[in-house]
Amino acid sequence: MSERSAIIFLETEYNRNSVAALAGSLEDILGELSGTVKISFLPVEYLGEDIRLTEAIGDAGTVMFAASLGILYDNPGAFLADPKSPALEGRRIYHVAGGPGAVNAPELLLYAGFDAVCASEGEEVIRDLARFIGLGRFRRFWDIPGLWVMERKNAYFTGRRPRVDLSNYRPCSRRWRKFGFIEIVRGCLNGCIFCQTPRFFRGGVRERSLRVVYGSVRDFVKGGRDHVRLLAPNALSYGSHLRGQPNLSALERLLSGIRANLPDTGMLIYGTFPSEIRPEWVTVDAVRLLKKYVSNRKVAIGAQTGSDTLLKKIRRGHTTNDTLRAVRICREEGLKVFVDMIFGLPHETPSEFEESKRFMYEIFRLGGVVNAHTFIPLPGTPLANVPAQKLRARFRRELSTLEAGGQIIGNWRDQAAFRKWRVKS
Repeated sequence: MSERSAIIFLETEYNRNSVAALAGSLEDILGELSGTVKISFLPVEYLGEDIRLTEAIGDAGTVMFAASLGILYDNPGAFLADPKSPALEGRRIYHVAGGPGAVNAPELLLYAGFDAVCASEGEEVIRDLARFIGLGRFRRFWDIPGLWVMERKNAYFTGRRPRVDLSNYRPCSRRWRKFGFIEIVRGCLNGCIFCQTPRFFRGGVRERSLRVVYGSVRDFVKGGRDHVRLLAPNALSYGSHLRGQPNLSALERLLSGIRANLPDTGMLIYGTFPSEIRPEWVTVDAVRLLKKYVSNRKVAIGAQTGSDTLLKKIRRGHTTNDTLRAVRICREEGLKVFVDMIFGLPHETPSEFEESKRFMYEIFRLGGVVNAHTFIPLPGTPLANVPAQKLRARFRRELSTLEAGGQIIGNWRDQAAFRKWRVKS
């Protein structure tokens, strides 16, 4: 066993994008680390297997397990290694959590057994964590801004970090062949009260420069990947500084430049979940521009509810007519349209519920498909502790029938079960 350290990223099917971005950030400082830190990746289900764990650790005397947690389905305990494992004998062990599932409930994770929780954007924090265990740059977690740590059974925040400039970081790693979605926009100005994005990524919207986006696409191709997906809260917002008005020239520079860096057989996926399109941004010219460059012939539009009154309550910033117009345009342009709707939103009155049902059938009439969700209160949002509406049994049966007929898709049933489980627990 040596003085060398190891960072082991615990991978799941849900954190591929986060792990790729963090790996890309570390790849750029490998020269600074001078071989003091071994970077490994381990599917979380193998955390209890000594042989796989030993391979990931190597000869490191200090091991940091890095867990990027999702919002819904991750069990934090599954990301904590058994300290009695023979593979960990005689080693110093740290557990650090981050990701959307950690940001707004850090104290709970500290009490669960994590040594630190990243409550900031992770690209620079992961570099400081590597410097901490590899170079001794920091004496303790307390010295690293952006973390929650435990001291005498109380949780403390180590301080805010400057906002990340996306153009200083690659969203992928060629060295370790970690490729996720290419995030081109971070943050959102709309402030929907059910959503974590505007609360976590405070301070406005940031965009990754075209230079870095194109370079990332070339990294994909050199790494044997010719299938690129872009990530943005609103697929038509890149380069625009005016609400509801796409900057078509900026969008064309983005998409045409990506196409130029892909092989002829390459695929560019954009405008589908989770990079959905806000309905008030949809124009005929914008849709035709997407069709010109993207490979997908289906798009996702965020409606969330079919009641204009409820749209105002949740601060969506658009109307039901905006959504119907957007669906109509996309269908006339030959695209298949999936419309996101959330059922069981708090404060929904019976009349608003009926409006949403009528709206849903209007979507069907226009040839759209509804991507149905059951509302789940997310930590850190204004609706975090507000009771949700229960879906009536009759309506659940109606959704099931529509789902069998292909008019509805989505995880609404799993989300309803998760919400029921969380309330009981």
